[in-house]
Amino acid sequence: MFFPEYRKSNVKFINWVSIVKVFLDSIKKIISDSALVYLALISGVSAIAIVSFQLQRGELNLNPLRTGALFFVSIILFFGARRYCDREAFKLSFLGTMYVIIAYLAWPTRYSWTVWHDQGYFLRMTIELSQVYLNSQNFITGVGYPLLAVPFYWIMGNDALFIPNLFAFAGTIYFSFLLFRSITNDSVAKIAVLFLMFATTFASYYIVWWNHGIVIFSLVLATYLSTKPPSARNLLIIGFLAGYSFFTRYADVVLFLPTLLYVVWRTKMKGLIFAVVGALPMILATLYAQWIVFGDFFRIPYLFQTAPFRLETIPYNAFLTILYYPADLALSDPAVGVLKMPVLIGTFFFIMAPLGAYILWKSKIKRGLLLVLITTILLTVLYSSSYYQFHSGSFGQFPADFRYILPAYPYLVLLSLIGLLSLIGMYQTQAPMRTHHLQQTSQTISNHDNLNKGLEADEN
Repeated sequence: MFFPEYRKSNVKFINWVSIVKVFLDSIKKIISDSALVYLALISGVSAIAIVSFQLQRGELNLNPLRTGALFFVSIILFFGARRYCDREAFKLSFLGTMYVIIAYLAWPTRYSWTVWHDQGYFLRMTIELSQVYLNSQNFITGVGYPLLAVPFYWIMGNDALFIPNLFAFAGTIYFSFLLFRSITNDSVAKIAVLFLMFATTFASYYIVWWNHGIVIFSLVLATYLSTKPPSARNLLIIGFLAGYSFFTRYADVVLFLPTLLYVVWRTKMKGLIFAVVGALPMILATLYAQWIVFGDFFRIPYLFQTAPFRLETIPYNAFLTILYYPADLALSDPAVGVLKMPVLIGTFFFIMAPLGAYILWKSKIKRGLLLVLITTILLTVLYSSSYYQFHSGSFGQFPADFRYILPAYPYLVLLSLIGLLSLIGMYQTQAPMRTHHLQQTSQTISNHDNLNKGLEADEN
């Protein structure tokens, strides 16, 4: 009588049986998907080969507990993402993720990045931010990239800077496919994403510790969301993405202008207000960081002071964008481990992208979005050409690639691919096709037909 009566209905237990059942069902679905099985097998074999290679070189230095915890979290994220994501986009994103992980582990100069200029500063910023302070000598660029690496620094050490880029690359591939599919068909969207991953140097800037990946992911996602119904949530996210890009690479926020203007055109003042509200927290965070470190809200990091924009460099650098090719055809520079393009970089885009844009414009499919892609490309080329230091880094007179036009790569690849396919007669102007939705609809209709037939049989 002194103890409350135990009632089973008032006690909630974790139903481990249900959890295990859901897990096994997910495994069964993955096994039934031959493409995912193939990707998983190839990734596993490649990972074993890379780890063996690292053991031979004496480079493998993993904390078993931390690595195990990260692996466990990754598995949970994998199953969670697969359940709620678009199936085709998820496969491409998974392939890209495995590719950059393996490439990162095998990168020949990975352990020398700590003494490189930008990469060394990113690492020092991450270390200091993990200790909740930032030295003015190390505050050379936006805080957004190293700040994302801080939670992983406590687990992975120096390799933490790769994790934000890994997530950004997976997200960029995922939303690039969804964006491409909204204005063309499934097949062209898939080929464009695969071309972006494997036929350009795009992925290498997510492997090496650069902060471009965060901005590119934000730009692609913002552009994709601009095509969706203009809800308050979508508009706030678009504004936040632009604000976080400013928090990461100050000047790159200008690349969001076409997307923001498109949003305003679709939503009038509502879109502008919500976008500004979404961006405001990160703009204030940037000013606050400058005040904390420099004692002045408007004193920017020195990298932006020593790398000014010069209008007189635009014609020459824009010309290089079109006609530049590497000094030699080696696939990489052994000194720095930076990939080179084995073909003319800008010439292919310069010839094919306008043709692809013309084909899409002629089809009258989402012309507003097409204008966003075109103006983003043009703005990126002009903006990047205004840098006095136009190439990928301080690697001599003949650069390996142009990292400042990276934000335009996804759109350049899509338009150029459409131009190429139309030139050889393999692209037909048609409305965007969403194959997976059509399959689901057909399956639903088939299920209803079977149900009706069953009911009629019962009645007879």
